[in-house]
Amino acid sequence: MVIGYLRVSTGKQNLANQQNEIRRFADSKDFVIDSWVTEVVSGRKRERDRKLGTLLKRMKPGDTLIVAKLDRIARSVKGGIEIIDSLLAKDVSVNILNMGLMNNTSTGKLIRNVMLAFAEFERDMIVERTKEGK
Repeated sequence: MVIGYLRVSTGKQNLANQQNEIRRFADSKDFVIDSWVTEVVSGRKRERDRKLGTLLKRMKPGDTLIVAKLDRIARSVKGGIEIIDSLLAKDVSVNILNMGLMNNTSTGKLIRNVMLAFAEFERDMIVERTKEGK
């Protein structure tokens, strides 16, 4: 089963760009997207546990999760590591289009953790600037 995961933070944002990126990738690899999971919720909110948590629980060995960008699946280092490691442990392929296929090699973990740190930093800066603007 191949699942496309899409997330935006607010209803004003558009899921179409992510969906188009995933479709183009899937077409180039002759994948058929069996299911789409979409969420309109901040990457840091616990409400994500409903849809994302359900998705993570239902994925089985041999499944593939495709996400357009790393920050769509997690906005914190801890959360990203937990999500990706749990999927890899279940033998689920995780393909983050702006990074490639995730793996548990030393280099793969390093790159993933550095990029997750940047995603968390970016989120923190957005929050900080928003507070300053109020």
